[in-house]
Amino acid sequence: MTRPKENCQRGLQHFNGALFQPDSATAGGQGLGGVWTTDTAAVGITVAHATVGTAFDTQLKRTTYANVGGTANQELGPRLANAGDYQFWMGNDTTNHDYLGGFYMSAIFRIGTWNSDGGRIFVGLSASANPVCISDTEPANTVGLWHESTDVQDEFYLLTVTNTPTVTKTKLTQNSGAVSPVVNAPGILAAGVTLLWELWAFPSSVGTVNTNCRLSKFDATNKWVSKVVWNAVGGGPLNTVMMAPQCQMSNGADTTAAHYKIEVANVYCVPPSGELL
Repeated sequence: MTRPKENCQRGLQHFNGALFQPDSATAGGQGLGGVWTTDTAAVGITVAHATVGTAFDTQLKRTTYANVGGTANQELGPRLANAGDYQFWMGNDTTNHDYLGGFYMSAIFRIGTWNSDGGRIFVGLSASANPVCISDTEPANTVGLWHESTDVQDEFYLLTVTNTPTVTKTKLTQNSGAVSPVVNAPGILAAGVTLLWELWAFPSSVGTVNTNCRLSKFDATNKWVSKVVWNAVGGGPLNTVMMAPQCQMSNGADTTAAHYKIEVANVYCVPPSGELL
């Protein structure tokens, strides 16, 4: 992996990705790129803004999304949903090796409330017009961090779904008894935990193992961001299909108000650059 050879920083005119950042608007956050949306079923979820704290893991400004009562499978958290926002793809040039496609995606989010493991979390990209988090049926052409309602305590997976769709769940964490490369991470899926999720999707022409992921945790005691697990897979979304980022949670079958809340500090997604190749 190489670093940029230029001794100056690129200007924003080179930015052609997507960035979510919290603001003070009731509807959620803003940033660079497309218009972020949530609650497309219009059930009236509670969108607010967390009070910034002085601790290492609460000092980030965050937009919060909590479920309301009476409705299952709510969409909590931001995603890009307009047709023009589907701009990230795996790459299709395996002959000329022009290294087209690929992306880097990251998100920092805090689990505000997590009543039970029957909820869902998806942080990644999908070609679906719908939020991934609202169902255990994973849509075609999807890749990202995943916990579905049937997964048990502290289980996170790297989800890859082909165009067919064929679903592959590569386990990243569990509560205990893990065998490498799965990692024991007791308490990682609980209220008050702040996580950093990163995806490096190298253009398909680079090789068969083209998607790397890293899950990290904000350690408030030692005041650092520590790596939890790193893994890599091949395959997944069709290499010519465009996808858009999502950073979301769902309450699953739990219809009690405020049992689930995600707090999103930022979401960032860009095509490849000198930092990627």
